Amino acid sequence: MALLQTLYVLGRIDGATITSKPAGTGALEIVATALLASCGMILFLKTGSVISKIAGVAVAVLPGLAATAASFVFPFATNTLFARSVGVGIYNCFMTRLALIGTSCQAAVFLAVALLLGRKSTTSRARQALL
Repeated sequence: MALLQTLYVLGRIDGATITSKPAGTGALEIVATALLASCGMILFLKTGSVISKIAGVAVAVLPGLAATAASFVFPFATNTLFARSVGVGIYNCFMTRLALIGTSCQAAVFLAVALLLGRKSTTSRARQALL
């Protein structure tokens, strides 16, 4: 999961980055992504409740959720502050949609992998119980 996340970020870093600084990713981002994906997978697979499974998916895609929240909150707050003086909103929330699409895709891939791993571990436990 962490490898898929890293490949996704590296694939879109030049296409969706708006900054004057050189964009890149380092070891810290890869390790943090791997830890979050691992913690999310453990939370998803080791718990039985639906709320815990949703929390596992949320932990795994936390960087995307944070980007989605930030890309919504900052333009919304700016528009709210300046709408009276300018008359219209200054910013649109197009970047929020981009982040939300990416995060949704990451959550779908995570969920597919988690369900596949959950099914395999359940099958192997059932086989061991029969032996």
